[in-house]
Amino acid sequence: MKENIKKLISLIPLFIIIILFLWYKTPINGINCYPQSVEKITVEYENKILNITNTNDIDFIIKSFNSISLNKIIPIMKKNINGYKINIVSTNKNIPNDIIIYSKDTASIGYFYYTDKNTMLPYDYIKNIFSNK
Repeated sequence: MKENIKKLISLIPLFIIIILFLWYKTPINGINCYPQSVEKITVEYENKILNITNTNDIDFIIKSFNSISLNKIIPIMKKNINGYKINIVSTNKNIPNDIIIYSKDTASIGYFYYTDKNTMLPYDYIKNIFSNK
């Protein structure tokens, strides 16, 4: 009996490793937000802040965020790389507000870095809006 318990206890680290691996490999599929529920999108870049309130711009950005499929990556990026910090003001309280877009396919949410295999992040669109204002 004690031998079976020892075998079970020895398998616990393996189960933990498998669970962590599956959690790491599970992608984030979109932010699940309706463009109509968004009041504005605040973009910060190099200490400059831009409020996006145009409904066409909000619609495009939110639809892009809804269509992304983000996979976690090992954070090999330098911490001093500038990115567009996105804050979505919405009636939907489940939207992450700590999104930073670094390129067409790389972003961070919270403490984790992600890559979008479909390159659907609205990096160029936001960059264009930001540079025109």
